[in-house]
Amino acid sequence: MRPQPYNFFAPTGKSSTGCFNEYHIANMIFTQIDKEIYDFCVKKGITYSRFIDDVTLSSQQDIKLDLPGVIIRITEGGFSISPSKTSYKRELDITGISVGNNSMNPNKKFFDKLQGPISEASKKGMLEYLAESKKDECSPRSSS
Repeated sequence: MRPQPYNFFAPTGKSSTGCFNEYHIANMIFTQIDKEIYDFCVKKGITYSRFIDDVTLSSQQDIKLDLPGVIIRITEGGFSISPSKTSYKRELDITGISVGNNSMNPNKKFFDKLQGPISEASKKGMLEYLAESKKDECSPRSSS
């Protein structure tokens, strides 16, 4: 008997977003592109990192002239780059944390966002809160 392939989709036919699936799917899809971009970046002295489909490049030197080499590898892999989500900065803000030269500083919006979950967890207890949030995180949603 052949093992059945894992179904990454909910019974509705929509993928579960925000769930553990995204990390695994992205890692399977990006493996070859990651290697090509990583090899290119190492030669140029650039640090490459990726979280799901968010790519970050960093270096002590200006990398503006090296960006086309990374963009070519991404687009040749069949992916596109969203200009509205692309930025070139000296200091980077990742999900409410300002990342600088040897520093990470959460901003006010980041702290405000944590207030609700911290309050809920303290009321319910951490284990109950985490169990409930895990259920919500893995529920099917539209990926649009």
